[in-house]
Amino acid sequence: METTVFEFGLRSAALFPVLGLLLFIFVFVKLITMKPRPSSYNWFITYLGVEIFAGIFDFLSVTSANPRDTLTFYLLFQIGNIFSFAPLMGFVFSYTGRTWFIDAFYKRMALFIPPIILTFFLIFTNEVTSHSIEHLFLSGFIWQVWSFPYGPLYEPVYVGFIQFAVILSIVLFTLHGRKVKDPIRKKQSYIFAGALLAQTIFDTSVFVIFPKVVGVPIIPDGMIAVWIMGIVFSFNLMNKKLFTSNPAAYVENIVDAMSEVVIVLNIDYYIETVKGPVKEVLGYSLRDLTGTPLKQIMPMQWDSFVSQTIHGLDTLSITGHEYELVTHKGGLLPVKISASSHKNSDGRVQGYILVVTDLSPIKELLHVEAERNKLAVITESITDLIVAVDFDQKIVLANKAFKNFTNGSDVIGKNISEIMHIDTEGTEIPIKSLIQSGTILKDTIIAQHRRIQLTINAQTILANVTSSAIKEGSKVNMAGIIVMQDLTEEQELEKMKLDFVSMAAHELRTPLTAIRGYVEALREEIQESLSEQQTTFLNRIDSATLQLTGLMENLLSASRIEKGTYNLNIVSTDWVALVNNAIKNHETLAKEAEVTIHFNMPTTTIPQVNVDALRINEVINNLLSNAIKYSPKGKVFINIHYDDIKEMITTSIKDDGQGIPSTALPHMFEKFFRVWGTLEMGSKGTGLGLYIARAIVALHKGTIWVESEGEGKGSVFSFSLPLDLPISDFGKPKPNKSS
Repeated sequence: METTVFEFGLRSAALFPVLGLLLFIFVFVKLITMKPRPSSYNWFITYLGVEIFAGIFDFLSVTSANPRDTLTFYLLFQIGNIFSFAPLMGFVFSYTGRTWFIDAFYKRMALFIPPIILTFFLIFTNEVTSHSIEHLFLSGFIWQVWSFPYGPLYEPVYVGFIQFAVILSIVLFTLHGRKVKDPIRKKQSYIFAGALLAQTIFDTSVFVIFPKVVGVPIIPDGMIAVWIMGIVFSFNLMNKKLFTSNPAAYVENIVDAMSEVVIVLNIDYYIETVKGPVKEVLGYSLRDLTGTPLKQIMPMQWDSFVSQTIHGLDTLSITGHEYELVTHKGGLLPVKISASSHKNSDGRVQGYILVVTDLSPIKELLHVEAERNKLAVITESITDLIVAVDFDQKIVLANKAFKNFTNGSDVIGKNISEIMHIDTEGTEIPIKSLIQSGTILKDTIIAQHRRIQLTINAQTILANVTSSAIKEGSKVNMAGIIVMQDLTEEQELEKMKLDFVSMAAHELRTPLTAIRGYVEALREEIQESLSEQQTTFLNRIDSATLQLTGLMENLLSASRIEKGTYNLNIVSTDWVALVNNAIKNHETLAKEAEVTIHFNMPTTTIPQVNVDALRINEVINNLLSNAIKYSPKGKVFINIHYDDIKEMITTSIKDDGQGIPSTALPHMFEKFFRVWGTLEMGSKGTGLGLYIARAIVALHKGTIWVESEGEGKGSVFSFSLPLDLPISDFGKPKPNKSS
């Protein structure tokens, strides 16, 4: 059994849609191939595409042999007509200059809301099957909920919606045609309005006047009306050059492609319109600026603008000056404004056209260039050695100081490992440990090495090395920046200082020893004949001499420590006895200061400890004398703790005296450091005692530290030593080269 799907006989009902469809396709192709074309025509091209879609299904509906398929195609035809509303209104708004209706994505999408709602009505009523509202798909549920009355409601809504869009378009085109001065633009506007008016007249005649007023039935085909509009457009396309691009269209395309903002002012300096990337540059929308006085976004330099730019047009057609405009966010944007005046045929100025160029990228580039030049000058003038390497460890930058070490040779592009080597305590530091290995989120210091051996081009120096990386390094192929501080001169000065201190201490030791000897001799010879005052003077001389002798010994010890000649004589020592002897030696000092010393004897047996007893006794004496000195009329507690697992012995000396400020704690063992304030008052120390104590403990491979909760809360000095240091051969001093 054969089934007929389509009947393509020569029928007027099928002929009209075909002719209209062909005409629309012709206009569509003409427009799509036109270069250049105004941006508003893209909306019209979209409108034609939707109408072509509707025309195809109109043709299929009238040629289909199956009633059900006919109704389906007719439904799609109506949906196409409904959705033509959005591009038609977009074209009208764009063409007539009302772009604020469609200047944002959400506004453009809003044009599709009415067609979607109407399509919903179309599908959920029986318009699909019978053109009658009396029978509903959903048993009347939707209409009842929304309180819509039963009856032939859909067709008036559908026709009214289409006619509303057409009539609104006619009004806007007509108003635009009356307003615009360009004759081609005026002609285009009136032709658009006329074509749409012809469609409206035809629709009204076909659907209302003839069938219901006159009583003469006409083929109720909406595509015929569209076909008439297609004839009007096609006729003008071929004979009236409807879509010929006039100069304004070319200018519009050029301006749209420009990176500059074009502002059109009237004679009173109010903004008539704005073209170009105004949103991106200034942050304003077209609606924000239209009708706004230019002075509002140029308040600080308005007088200068009028005198330089506007008045400058009297002698020049175009002027260019730099100003600052206020952005939408309130900031100031540097711009260059070029201007020209718009005059009528009588030569009278009717307005001004400003071309605004954003200078911020140029200003930023100039700033970057200035910073780069400044950095280059600073880098070249720095005496430290600076070198930058890429991720292949090749040198990309080197300052003058670094090049001097390579005899001025060009090192750019060479592998840094071939030129430079870094060693610390005999172990080479690989260059790759000084550069970044991946992406970093912020500028980072990668490595720091102090007082290490640096060899560059066969020259070895003592140096501090710091390497860092910038967060943009992976983008500019810079893996690390290495800064090397040459300590050669500092090392020589330090050696000279140590030699001088050592010599001065030795030279002062002899007369001080003689003074003490003469004081002792005087005491023995004339002790009985001296008055009380003379005895006091003699005791003060002896005390001052003893203090100076201690100072000289400290200076000599510090000098030997820094030279690396402070040697140890390690012997097996009874630790408890060593601490006990130190306490007995300080009993007189404690009694004078009214300080009570509490020695908490360990409950377990303490094994022998391998130390230099003389040096360690110096450490204990220093800590104990400080505790007594800074805890007048107080208490001092001495504790010994033995860790048999780690084989370490820890000795702590705690006082309840003046305490130490938290800011001073990190510096307590630095050379010549003294706490400023209460602790310094009455103190006769040199700031070397704790420095020497730390050095002695370090030479024993131990650690020393201090704890204090703050001023007035006492302090605790502790040090830990290993038990099993190697004993010196035959009791001779064992040189230690550490410093």
